[in-house]
Amino acid sequence: MNFKKTLLLIITLLVLVSTTDAKINYKYVVTNISIKGLSTIDATKINQEVNFKSIIGQNIRPSQLEKDIEKLYILGFFESISASSEINDKEHTLVITLKENPKIKQICIEGNTAISDKTIKKLLHSKVGKTLNFNTLQKDKHRLQTFYQKKGYSLFKILEISSDKATLFIQVSEGYVDQIKFEGLNKIRASILIRDLDMK
Repeated sequence: MNFKKTLLLIITLLVLVSTTDAKINYKYVVTNISIKGLSTIDATKINQEVNFKSIIGQNIRPSQLEKDIEKLYILGFFESISASSEINDKEHTLVITLKENPKIKQICIEGNTAISDKTIKKLLHSKVGKTLNFNTLQKDKHRLQTFYQKKGYSLFKILEISSDKATLFIQVSEGYVDQIKFEGLNKIRASILIRDLDMK
């Protein structure tokens, strides 16, 4: 399963958990919206994606709430999102609680020998000090693959991109050929063919 499909599956499962397990009151009309947990992400990004204020004066619809939470997950900035209701003096506040991904403190690259860590890190848009974003990671993956292919490393592969707390791990295989085997040779020696190959 590729990175994009895995991410979509995770988002779907997280949305179901966020709207199923949370204590949400569907009977009372919403009078207020409260968004909690933002520290590094600009609130305008949330408002541009989802207009939660449009819920005010209406009852919460489970299907719409699921769609709104899914939109926030797709932004790529959040580890978890939950929705809950707070009832106080006939006031019904819909609370959206966001847990941001951690800021990247270090980037560790493994498996590269032809291209330096410094060069790879320059190519990445995921930077130390920035909040980890899953969409940016996907674009970084394509950026690295394109860079290596242009350098002639057609067998290059990214084996894994993962994060542990605030450390971003990138493991690559530059695709070196350690053995070449020819079949069906009668008059030409394999050593002559290998000598004439232009491979990295």
